[in-house]
Amino acid sequence: MTSQERIENFNNLNYLLEQKYNLLKDMLDITELQLSAIIKEELTELEELAEEKQLRINSIDRLDDKFNTVFSQLKKQLGFVSFDELHQLNMPEEKRLKENTNNIIDIINKIVNLEKENNEKMLKLMSNYKNELKNITFGKKAVSIYNNPYSTNNPSFFIDKKK
Repeated sequence: MTSQERIENFNNLNYLLEQKYNLLKDMLDITELQLSAIIKEELTELEELAEEKQLRINSIDRLDDKFNTVFSQLKKQLGFVSFDELHQLNMPEEKRLKENTNNIIDIINKIVNLEKENNEKMLKLMSNYKNELKNITFGKKAVSIYNNPYSTNNPSFFIDKKK
């Protein structure tokens, strides 16, 4: 592998990581919008945002596949086993690759933390809806009893006891 081919492969890897980072930024923005939708209890908006997020995830999966293909070829050509061994090359492209990877890890951590917060708020919201449904069900039962107070299925009996 020539030096120029190696540089092109690193540039390709960096380009893929930069694209992934941009998609992850979009996902972070969507996750923040999801938090807002949960707080406002806008379930339709929440569903739409989840669909948008899934599109980004699908795009990231495709980028990851491309990255893995190019990276596997590069590792074979250079005789490396892992990503950590690349620092031995001491190339500017390799340093950029490390920076891009660290940026991706940072933004993923932000997304994960925000997702945890969203999940907690969503569980609270679901619990509230569950309680409301229980109250509605209880209310329906109470109303049905009051609407039919003299049921023929359960006749009343009065028992007098003399003392």
